[in-house]
Amino acid sequence: MSVRIYLLSVFSFLIFMGNLQAQEEYDQFRIDCNYMNVYSPIEESWGGWEESSNTFILNHGPNNDIAQYKLDGSRRILRRISGVEEGETEDGLKYQLMTVVDEEGSVIAFQIFNEKRFGVRLIWTDIDLIILLKP
Repeated sequence: MSVRIYLLSVFSFLIFMGNLQAQEEYDQFRIDCNYMNVYSPIEESWGGWEESSNTFILNHGPNNDIAQYKLDGSRRILRRISGVEEGETEDGLKYQLMTVVDEEGSVIAFQIFNEKRFGVRLIWTDIDLIILLKP
């Protein structure tokens, strides 16, 4: 009987370790954005660049979420609910895209451009809102 318990314990431990190794781990990095531009779906145009202060910490925590810090010191967590996809815009800009959900439950496409000068784009698909943030 004790041999079975021992073998079951060893087997459970091996499965646990395999699951830990199967999780992808990414290096944490940050993106600082000092300007913001909001797209108006009603006018079908961009509003113009305004000063803004947003810092995004990517690969935050065990789920590789995104922590957003604003100038007023507030923080919100954007919970990652998809893997990272790579793509290219019609203009040839390469990017990485993931889907996140904010603390209010809104689903947001979070797009990071490979060229840092283009910053990030947040796309709320449920309310047709797009915000572009750049350094």
